[in-house]
Amino acid sequence: MADKFTRVTRTLTAEQKKQYDEIRRKAKEEFPPLEPARGPSEKGRIALAIRDARKAQGLTFEQLAQRSGVGDADTVRDIEYGADAKLSDVAALAHALGLRLELAAEVS
Repeated sequence: MADKFTRVTRTLTAEQKKQYDEIRRKAKEEFPPLEPARGPSEKGRIALAIRDARKAQGLTFEQLAQRSGVGDADTVRDIEYGADAKLSDVAALAHALGLRLELAAEVS
């Protein structure tokens, strides 16, 4: 039977933290990301807007499902977490929250 290990943690001194931060900075310079960082996808932005509006109104998944006529609370949760969803369900949630879905031309 293996011996039990105990986790030992220690806090860094200010000098050690400074050294490690410098090492990280140099590594990021030497090995930059291949692509620039991107924000959330369109689906993610829609999901976040729905979640923020629901929370701002103090609604639960179940309450929003009832208000919007969407199948059940699991559907609301799935949409908020970015799962693929029927456009009619997304539109129903948006309408119930006082949001509007619209398509707009991209600005180049």
